[in-house]
Amino acid sequence: EAEPRSSPALDSRIPTWDLSAKAEADAKVSRFDPSPFDFERRGQPQLVVMDPESGLNLAPPISPATHLLLADEIQTALRLLEKKDEEGDFSVPALFTPPVEFCNILPSWTTEGFGALALVDDPSDSLGTVELVFVSEVHHRARWDAPFLHRADRSSKVRACVLCRDADAGAAGGTFTRGGSVTLSPWNMICCVSLSCSRGDDFLLSPEVVDRLRGMRALFASMRANAP
Repeated sequence: EAEPRSSPALDSRIPTWDLSAKAEADAKVSRFDPSPFDFERRGQPQLVVMDPESGLNLAPPISPATHLLLADEIQTALRLLEKKDEEGDFSVPALFTPPVEFCNILPSWTTEGFGALALVDDPSDSLGTVELVFVSEVHHRARWDAPFLHRADRSSKVRACVLCRDADAGAAGGTFTRGGSVTLSPWNMICCVSLSCSRGDDFLLSPEVVDRLRGMRALFASMRANAP
């Protein structure tokens, strides 16, 4: 079984993936320093970019799910920068490979449904859990005309069911079955993933999607462990 995408070396390099820009005392410039990921204030802005003139935060609020996606993208970029090609050069061009179309946006409508990774509320865990879900319905808020939903939107409703690994498929299997239903919002959504129907209510995931699910869960656990 492949190792999770979370790397202890990378986690220690940027433990919390939360960067704050702070003004130097005597100069009107900003610098970025690590700061703790504040799980106790879930739903508050996690990225802080301070304006050295006004002292105001220039970064818009982002959800924990979006914060997790950004952390995953940074971690992926660092892994690519550590790799070398056959000529011994670093794989910088790989950083600019376009992502799968619509992977990191949430459509504002669907007819056939789609797969996604989401941060789902859990009564036994105040921070929620990273889950694989199948989205069957999207009901966007009134007067919203864009083909995608805003990640800060908590009004639109996303109807989905949690997908659970098929016990008969084994630990490394890519077959998932439908579980309980959940109602989410774009605030909960991390990214979209590709699903293939295998039989009945079962879905077959590619090794890449299984690896990304494992990696997101490992990264989320690492960020929680580093929280103050």
